[in-house]
Amino acid sequence: MLIEDINPILFQVGPLTVRWYGLMFAVSAAVGLYYLHKHGLKKGYAEDSLLVLVLIAILGLIIGARGVYVLTNWP
Repeated sequence: MLIEDINPILFQVGPLTVRWYGLMFAVSAAVGLYYLHKHGLKKGYAEDSLLVLVLIAILGLIIGARGVYVLTNWP
């Protein structure tokens, strides 16, 4: 079942358009990275290692999001 009548745009300010999926990506990334940092420190991992892992995760999110966009909009 597909829901096709939902407006994908959350809001617009001039040329900047914020879409629902962008908000959900940002919220899920922030929560996941916070959880990783908080619980990684509790388990004794070095903060530098955790921050490098966070950077790799952010790059993976960007590349993965672009890959999903390309695959879903393939002509």
